[in-house]
Amino acid sequence: MNTALTAEEKCRLRKWIADGNDPADNPWLMSGVDGRPLDFITAWRDMLSLEAEHMVGL
Repeated sequence: MNTALTAEEKCRLRKWIADGNDPADNPWLMSGVDGRPLDFITAWRDMLSLEAEHMVGL
């Protein structure tokens, strides 16, 4: 899936890179089914999705 970055995603990605991190990695140690680390944006979007699922019904 190749979608445009939101302003917030761009900001967070820039900070992640400015802090010396690789955009192909993520701080949550999330990986795909192949065992490779998810890139920062994919992991960020997954984290938001998981958070939304968790908040349902609270």
